[in-house]
Parts: sequence; C-alpha cells; structure tokens
Amino acid sequence: GIPIIAICLLTTVLLWRQIVVRTAALAGLILAVLSLGPRLHIDGHIFNVPLPFAAITHIPLFDNILASRIMGVADLCVAVLVAAVVAKLTTVRAPWRAGGLAVLALGIFLIVPSPLPLPDQPYFIPSYFTTAAVKQIPSGSMVLVAPFDTNGTQDSPQDWQAASGFRFRMPEGYAYVRFPGGATGTGPVLNALSAEMTTIYSAPTTAAVPQISPSERVAYLAQLRAWHTTTVLVGPMPNYNVMGVAKVMVTFFQRLLGRSGETQGGVTAWYHIGS
Repeated sequence: GIPIIAICLLTTVLLWRQIVVRTAALAGLILAVLSLGPRLHIDGHIFNVPLPFAAITHIPLFDNILASRIMGVADLCVAVLVAAVVAKLTTVRAPWRAGGLAVLALGIFLIVPSPLPLPDQPYFIPSYFTTAAVKQIPSGSMVLVAPFDTNGTQDSPQDWQAASGFRFRMPEGYAYVRFPGGATGTGPVLNALSAEMTTIYSAPTTAAVPQISPSERVAYLAQLRAWHTTTVLVGPMPNYNVMGVAKVMVTFFQRLLGRSGETQGGVTAWYHIGS
C-alpha cells in the first residue's frame, strides 16, 4: 500500500545512518526489482524491455526461480524498516509519535486481506496412516498410492507417508526432475499406469470406470512389477467415497488386480501384490 511505501522511503531517508536501515532498504529494493521478472509488465501487457532478473535466468539453479516469490523476502525487508520507524517513534515527542503511529496503522489496515476470515479447505490425514493399520504394509516396501502424486494439487500421499513414520516407499512424489530431452517438470515421467491414474483423478465424479483391455492389463501389471510394488492404496480424493461405496479409482484397481480391496481407516488397500 502507498502509506507503507511512504513510510519505508521516509525511514530510509531519516534513518540512513543506521546500518540495519541501509541493509534492509538496499536489499528490499534489489529484491523488489528482481521480483518483477525478466521482462517489463504493465497492466497485463508484456513489453520487450529486459529487467535485471533476465541476467540471471541462465545461471544454474537460478533458472528455476519463480520471480514473483522473491517479493516474499522483500516483504521481510519492509518489516525491518517498519520496525525501525516504530523504534524511532518511541523516542520522539507525543504529537509526532501519535501522528506516525496513525499513518503506520493506516498502512497496515490497508494491507489486511479482505474479506476475513480467509477461505480454507478441509484437510485431514486418514486414520489408516496413524494407527496400527499401516503396519499391515511391510516396512520399507514399495507402495503405489492414489492419487498418483506428481504436483502440488495432489501431494497428499506425501503427507500420509510422513504421518506413517515413512513406513513405506512410493514410486511417486512432488519433486522437480529432468525429463528425457532436457525439459524440467514435477514428479516422475508418467507411464501407462500412472497416466491412467492421473486421468481418473482429474475426471468428473460422474465419469465411468475406464475399461481395461488385455494389452493394457499386461502393461499395467508389468509396471507394478517394475516398481516392485507390494501394496496399492487408494486414499481420499474427489472420486472416492469414504463410506466404502466403490468409486472410480477403487473399481479400477479391483478390475486390474482381480479382487476387492480392504477398506479401513479411510483407505482401500490391496496387499501382497504380485505374490
């Protein structure tokens, strides 16, 4: 907001002798400029005007930085400047102190998110992963978990794995990897089975269970063997009913594995895969 920017500028000018102010002001300015990205953006339009961030986009590690997130660190510099001016206000006369605090209060009020409270999304870890039920999985074995975890929109399996005390391993995960050809993406390269799982996860809840052809069954089972999978788990997701009613992903694995899974603690499990 404009009041906070004005306070930061005024603080920088008046308290420049303080090393903490100089450091925060210079670092905050540099970070704010870098956060603008490699090209100039004005009102949604991109102009072919290079900005300082463009000079570091070809440096290893820096080429994977999302420029806008740098502003989060710049906000820390702003907070340091605000703290510096508050400390200074405690040493001035009452009228100046009251005026300064009023402007500061206005600036803070204008950046409070609206409306409050902020929207949230219910989240929980199925009790299967926090009780003795998870001990049915051989310690350290490979477990295929649905939804197939490749990005931040479906990374719940990693939380479930952590809640279990990392009892099992997974052939999936939200991590940046280099794909064949040099491209970078999140999660492992999709194969026939994981691609089908991803399609099911993204489909409407009213979608039909995909049919499995003989050739697809061979490919899917071969992938389970290649991963050395011992267990398959289907956890809560849009296409899953925790009341035990077979839904798309559950029914898909019933057809693939030729038997029903065991439902316990909000999870449907198939054990002893390949035995």
